[in-house]
Amino acid sequence: MATFTFADGYGNSRIVKFDRNGNFIRAWGHYGSGAGEFSLPHSVVVDKAGRVYVGDRENARIQIFDSDGHFLTQWTGIGYPYGLQITPDQHVWMVDGGFDRIVELDPHGKILGAIGSPGHAPGQLAWGHFLAFGADRKMFVADVLNWRFQVFAPAAPTGKLAEYVPTERKFWGFKQSEGYDYRSPGWPTK
Repeated sequence: MATFTFADGYGNSRIVKFDRNGNFIRAWGHYGSGAGEFSLPHSVVVDKAGRVYVGDRENARIQIFDSDGHFLTQWTGIGYPYGLQITPDQHVWMVDGGFDRIVELDPHGKILGAIGSPGHAPGQLAWGHFLAFGADRKMFVADVLNWRFQVFAPAAPTGKLAEYVPTERKFWGFKQSEGYDYRSPGWPTK
């Protein structure tokens, strides 16, 4: 049976699953930082084994669940998952909107590589949000504060490490609204 799984993050902090006719099947999660809790679940993908990967954006982790919403594990220390995609080799690609880069992870959560850095030049990101892959393996990345999509073509590994090492969460041109308290590690303060 075909199902659709959504991140209902702005306000509800939950994951919702529907059947192919749009009938509600189940929901799980609520606001928090424990296992199965979310602080802005922003992206969700399902691997070929049916595991559900949730980009728990403001908790800076990816949580993994079985198809019924039971918590399996989490990956931390990887950045801020704004957007996720899984490729046919079951690698997880993540737009790290907090550190303005794109990260490739193996099926166990190990970082295999990263591209991008904060900025406004081609190849740089300012609050990258989502990504998708075309049939030709080109990667399309929504680069929100640069008002553009960027397209990255596959290239052979160079064996070189990226020069950019993230140390501080950046929000290019972002200012938190007065009176808005978003409980998040690394969120800019007044």
